[in-house]
Amino acid sequence: MFDDKLFEILPGAVGFFRQNPSLTFGGLSEKLNSAISQPSEVLIKAISFQAPGLTGSPGKVEDLGEKNPAPQAAAFYGQGVLAANHHGFDTHPEMVQGSVLFGLKAALGDAKNPVIVLASSAVPLNNPTNPGGFCLGRSGSSGRRLKARVFPRSRDRVMVSRAPRLTKKDLTGFLGRLGDLPDWEEAEKKAAKLYCEKYLLAEDFLNAPNFLAQASHLALAGWVDRFSEMAPPFFQLDLESLVLSCLKVDLANADSAAALALFDPEKRSALIHSLADKRGAWSKALLDPTLAPGDFSETESLGTLFFWAVDGQGRRRPMGLGRKGSDFTLRGAEHELPLSPQRLATALSEKSLVPGLFMDYLVLAYHGLMAHGGVFMIDYLPALLGPASKILETPLGPMGELNSLEKKPLLAAGFQPLGLASPQGEAFSSAGALELFAAGPLTPQALNQLAQTPLNAAWPFTSGQWYQEEVPPNDRLALWEKRLGRPAVCLNDFGLSW
Repeated sequence: MFDDKLFEILPGAVGFFRQNPSLTFGGLSEKLNSAISQPSEVLIKAISFQAPGLTGSPGKVEDLGEKNPAPQAAAFYGQGVLAANHHGFDTHPEMVQGSVLFGLKAALGDAKNPVIVLASSAVPLNNPTNPGGFCLGRSGSSGRRLKARVFPRSRDRVMVSRAPRLTKKDLTGFLGRLGDLPDWEEAEKKAAKLYCEKYLLAEDFLNAPNFLAQASHLALAGWVDRFSEMAPPFFQLDLESLVLSCLKVDLANADSAAALALFDPEKRSALIHSLADKRGAWSKALLDPTLAPGDFSETESLGTLFFWAVDGQGRRRPMGLGRKGSDFTLRGAEHELPLSPQRLATALSEKSLVPGLFMDYLVLAYHGLMAHGGVFMIDYLPALLGPASKILETPLGPMGELNSLEKKPLLAAGFQPLGLASPQGEAFSSAGALELFAAGPLTPQALNQLAQTPLNAAWPFTSGQWYQEEVPPNDRLALWEKRLGRPAVCLNDFGLSW
């Protein structure tokens, strides 16, 4: 019954385990780094433009420059990328361990292939995976993962890309609240304090122009410390910035996937109704032109039609289908735009619109990206892009050839083979950023053990983590905690601990 409930919620993720029980994590890392696509010239240029600000290798930031079109990054981009992460405090164990798995092959091999991570900056600071604060790998008395916001509550719904930088005053306020966090062990509070002192109160972090730049700095610093001298080169790129660069070209190209979806009346109608109420797309309610914009929900579950509207405070708002005379529009609580290439291009350049999740992956798939992600992406990506490719009659690269039966993106983030005994030694936590920071750099012995571990050995602990993440406490089966036993790779066995 336990596994059946999980399969009901996460069919693709559970199915991946069932279909690949003997695949080792080393083998998975090799698959994740296999060349399977060819990015377009437009995407290569977008990577090159972004790389100087958002890429790095251990110990320094690399300036690739305009004269060098980042051929190395572009070539490795064809291997597929990890696209489950967020800019911000990427401390959730699923995302952190996903990055470790992506870099595992390179960390243990002779060739230091760069690890490419796409991070979303259009998520709000109060996103459940906590880009605005810390997330521990264990639950508290409520049955939910323990979290701690660093940003003031007043900024909760502000997108990461529009958030002001964290200041010394903000961090001093957080440190003052740290001692009162319920259910946190003293060792965990101490680790959070030391994390702040090492990374967040450093001059180069505090002097960054905005939180987006601070988040990029934090990602690279954490990556280098996590792997120490074994760290492969690391590229963290902003997903929405890549999409916007591609859209500047696509909106003017009537044959592009984005232009067909937005401006071809027959294809647009078929597409928006086919994908209505699917995860990652939009609610059917948003397709009702008579619905008052004030009635649009602001919850994450509603989604948005192609683009989010952005208000003056940097918060995203859903958009739906509108109508003026015989013409359709995109409308929200504060915006209404005709569906024309010029008006949309202007709104995007003025930053009053940002692409929604479907538009993000429609554009990147059209330009040859292959993205691997988390426990939901393995299901929703084929469900969105498969029908889109057929309706638009346009190839969408390797992602457009996926389907819900056999050919899927690989599950890259979600596995939680790494764990750490709690400070009191009574239970085990899944290893997120704070746990790995406290334990110290991953040792070669621990990484080799991880590489040799088969997926099925990680199933009991991982499935228990998923269960507590996705099933409300009141709906859980009796004795479900038995799944939260020992992780497949316990870092304490390698001399790492709180």
